[in-house]
Amino acid sequence: MIELLEKGGINIFRAIRMVLPPAWQNGQILDAEIKSFHEYNSMHMEAWDGPAGIVMTDGKWAICVLDRNGLRPARYQIDEEGLITVASETGVNPTDDLSILTKGRVKPGGILAINTETGELHDEEYIDNHLKTQNPYRKWLKKHAVYIESSLNDFGGPGLKKISQKDFLTASKLFLLFKEERSSVIKPLAVDSQEGTGSMGDDTALAVMSKMHRQLYDFFRQQFAQVTNPPIDSLRENKVMSLETCFGPELNVYEETPEHAKRLITS
Repeated sequence: MIELLEKGGINIFRAIRMVLPPAWQNGQILDAEIKSFHEYNSMHMEAWDGPAGIVMTDGKWAICVLDRNGLRPARYQIDEEGLITVASETGVNPTDDLSILTKGRVKPGGILAINTETGELHDEEYIDNHLKTQNPYRKWLKKHAVYIESSLNDFGGPGLKKISQKDFLTASKLFLLFKEERSSVIKPLAVDSQEGTGSMGDDTALAVMSKMHRQLYDFFRQQFAQVTNPPIDSLRENKVMSLETCFGPELNVYEETPEHAKRLITS
């Protein structure tokens, strides 16, 4: 995806930030202009949370980037000979401590980029400070984005109304809301304020062979192997996750215009 964005004319570092952004929503000390840059991008590209530590090159830049959770380690060391080693574990390139100029690790949502032509080394702070100046993202958001704040504490208030059983059944058929979703997904959320527990297996019939009426997007589904990671701890969940949702037209992702900031945003 990053390569596709770059081939379309997007700067490689902006492409990386679009696909693998840091946890910017709850960053209280994050620069406002950088935060606006990430918010603007989030309107057009859903973040990929990994877990991933990715290394890449476009022939000029050698880059290592971590997703916002930082669950995959990426440690680096730079020695006197100018050799830069990046790996998940230390000791991959045994070097005398006296010969090491600097060492550290790539932070969650961080970047380590080396210009192979000039030898320059940049981190995410330098890169973000450069990207934020490319357009007046903050001004665009202030002018065009609409933020909606709501609360469900007052259920049954003027903004919510109950529907009849007949209308409910009609709506269920229109939106293909089956009994399984009502009992296994929606009910646990409503009654216990928790997500329902279930297996990751998928035993539903292929849409093209199913006797049930299926949504159009069910015909374009990819099956893949997936590992089960442990639950995210509450501290990391508070820092890196967000329920923010954007509503608005999907415009050309390769362009940056004020109109791209026209969004309704709920959280």
